[in-house]
Amino acid sequence: METITFLMLREHRKIREIFKRFEKEKNPGRRRGLCNQFKWAIEKHLFVEEKAIFSFSQDISGKIVSSVFKLMKEHGEILNLINEVEEDLDENVITSTFNLKKYLQDHEDFEEKFFYPKLDQLLNKQQKAELIERIEEIIH
Repeated sequence: METITFLMLREHRKIREIFKRFEKEKNPGRRRGLCNQFKWAIEKHLFVEEKAIFSFSQDISGKIVSSVFKLMKEHGEILNLINEVEEDLDENVITSTFNLKKYLQDHEDFEEKFFYPKLDQLLNKQQKAELIERIEEIIH
C-alpha cells in the first residue's frame, strides 16, 4: 500500500515543477498561464489536506491537531502570497517570488518531515486505506 507521505510528496514535486517553470518564464502571457496552473495545483493540494487529511488527524492526538491549526494558518498565508503575485502580474510588474518560495519550502518541510510521516505512523490500516482513496480521488 502506498503511504500518505509518498502520495503527498509526489504532489509537492508536481507543484514545485510548475513553480520553477513559472519563475523562469519571461513571456507575460505564458507567465500568467503558469501562475494560474500553479495556483490551481496549490488549491487542489490544500483541498486534499483540509477536506481529506485533516479530518482524519482530528482523531489521533493533540500534537497532530495543533499541527493542523498551524498548517491551516499557513494555507491562508500561501494563498495571500499567491494573490500578491497575481496582482503584480495584472499590473505587468515583475514580482519577486522569494517570499512565496521560502514560505512554501518551510511549509513543505514541516509536512514532509513531521506531519505526513506522523499520520502514516498513527493511523490504522483501515484509516490509511480510506484516506489514500480520498487523496487519489481528488488528485487524479
